[in-house]
Amino acid sequence: MKIHSFTITEKILSISIGKDVNDLESINAVGVDRNIKNVTVGNEKHSEIYDLSDVVKIKGRYRKKVSHFKRNDRRIRKKIASKYGKRSKNRTRQIVHKVSKEIVNNAKNNKEAIVLENIKGIRERIIGSSFTMHSLMVC
Repeated sequence: MKIHSFTITEKILSISIGKDVNDLESINAVGVDRNIKNVTVGNEKHSEIYDLSDVVKIKGRYRKKVSHFKRNDRRIRKKIASKYGKRSKNRTRQIVHKVSKEIVNNAKNNKEAIVLENIKGIRERIIGSSFTMHSLMVC
């Protein structure tokens, strides 16, 4: 192990470390296609679809809860929005972590390299200037 850097503040000690790892040999490659409601993983031999529709439902549910809150105090609204935002983030992060961990474990067991799509410039490629990614996130 090797220490890259460390930072000490009044309340926090942050240490950045690195370690050498062995490269895994891959026999085959598997592609990952990310969509709003699912992740598809596969190649010419097999394919799997992982359902992420719960993430969209969770985000929509918490967005709706926050939008219905009509308290006239900005501080209280911000506090409640922060509370529900953290809950939403934690729940969705857990779902996405489970799916990504399963994808990596399957690829590791089958000795497959994971290939991701290039999403740079995806907003510019979408036809229609009135289209937004947020419109897809509504349940």
